[in-house]
Amino acid sequence: METFLNNESTKEVNAKIIHHVDRVNLYDFGYEKSGAVKGDPDLYASYLQRIINGDLVEEPYKGFTDEEKKERTKLMKELEKKVREKEEANAKIEVDVKEKEKGIDKYRKDLLQIRESRSKDHDKTED
Repeated sequence: METFLNNESTKEVNAKIIHHVDRVNLYDFGYEKSGAVKGDPDLYASYLQRIINGDLVEEPYKGFTDEEKKERTKLMKELEKKVREKEEANAKIEVDVKEKEKGIDKYRKDLLQIRESRSKDHDKTED
């Protein structure tokens, strides 16, 4: 695949990047968008990411200071760490529960065999 360059594309361009913030009533905006996209979870996640990034804000929103952003980022990291720890603990508990359920099944089978053997012994003594 060949690439053609013209003079306009090779010139240096001094572009200024501007952060665009949409100021909306988040409740109404969310309700409208959820209906428009028919509840698509990927778009929901992208709108949440826009809110986290500060690209989509409530109308009277004034923004965070750099210090507030740092504090909130730190808090989010701590909460994410706690969530991971809880998920790991839950996974360990799930493994333990499954092992114990297997043990219960084994004991039930053993108990059933004992009852069957006693029933057979009881039937033999009655004959």
